[in-house]
Amino acid sequence: MDRITRLSLLCSLPMLLNACASIPGFQASQSSEDKEILWKEQVEQRLDAVADHNAEIAKLRARVSLLETENRREFTHAQNEFAAINSQMELLKKELEALQSSRSKAKAKAAKNTQKNTAAKAFETNAESKPLPEPVATQPAPQQNERAKAAYYDAFFAMKNGDYFEASLAFRNFLRDFPDDKLAGEAKYWYAESLLAQGEPMKALAVFQEINKGKPFTPKHAAALLQAGLIHEQQQQHEEAATLYSQLIRQHPSSSEAETARSKLKQ
Repeated sequence: MDRITRLSLLCSLPMLLNACASIPGFQASQSSEDKEILWKEQVEQRLDAVADHNAEIAKLRARVSLLETENRREFTHAQNEFAAINSQMELLKKELEALQSSRSKAKAKAAKNTQKNTAAKAFETNAESKPLPEPVATQPAPQQNERAKAAYYDAFFAMKNGDYFEASLAFRNFLRDFPDDKLAGEAKYWYAESLLAQGEPMKALAVFQEINKGKPFTPKHAAALLQAGLIHEQQQQHEEAATLYSQLIRQHPSSSEAETARSKLKQ
């Protein structure tokens, strides 16, 4: 309570005393001076108590304000730390995704290389066990037949030397230039093998299927059936593989490819 308020209360004491004097039971014997002193003391006590309360309230308000300031500071600090943690987590997430992508690419590359190596070994084994057949000359066009024979051997030797890309180009050109030649069936088979050796099993499968649609006595028909079945098996297409193995056994029962197909069906 301020000083002006206190003075106002003190100045109004005489009026309050006169009003109290008219109340029944009030001690008339007491002098107005004593009454005034008594009221002054009581008022001073009340004013002191109010001032003490106001001081306590002011202290509490100051303390609350200080706590609010500290809380705001701590909250801001916590927000900054949380934002920094989120930023670090985002960076770690991106690094993890990059690492997983890199590992997936490495695995895919390794699997492709393994497939290429397996296909190359299978081709080498097949080529060594089955010598190249001599082309059959056709009487009507001997000059063209010699050109076809030379083109076929060039492509085949590229295949034997491990130059699968060059071999695939040469066999494809052969099939384009000499589609009706006696060696066209052989060339189509080795063209598919060159694709397989380059890690292109689905492209090779399409060529093998073209051979399989031909008549059973078509050159390399049995080998094409087997290779197509093996590709389906590698692709986890077991029903398609079993169908081709059964067709191979039915159409070429005495062939070495049929023996392989029988062992595959027993697995």
